[in-house]
Amino acid sequence: MTARLGRTTGPGRPVGFAILVVVGVLAVVYALGVAYSQRTGSHLFATTHVLQATQARYLAESGVIYAQRVARAWKAPHSEKLSFDSGSTTIELEDLGGARVLIAAGRCGSVTHEIAVLLDPRGGIILWRESTR
Repeated sequence: MTARLGRTTGPGRPVGFAILVVVGVLAVVYALGVAYSQRTGSHLFATTHVLQATQARYLAESGVIYAQRVARAWKAPHSEKLSFDSGSTTIELEDLGGARVLIAAGRCGSVTHEIAVLLDPRGGIILWRESTR
């Protein structure tokens, strides 16, 4: 049986109807796949950024704790860099007369977390300020 355009084959369906249904279903499945892929990619980026920001903060805090324990022996200005598997910490110590300013910057991936601390002469914390870039 030869089918011509405009004629029907089978139970009242036009010729080529099955191919249109298959193409339509494939288009919907493709669109859903693309949307899911983009959503997953943006979630992965956000999760990675949050993880790096958290690690950078802890690296900066570890720099402050380390410097509090050994800063009394340092002559200002002093700079030190500590490297770890997940990132690095840069510690800088400046003298402001009687008080000292300690800046610890933790870096993990593309995120840097900086903590600036004003230390009294005995090494106690007077002021603490944080920022993330």
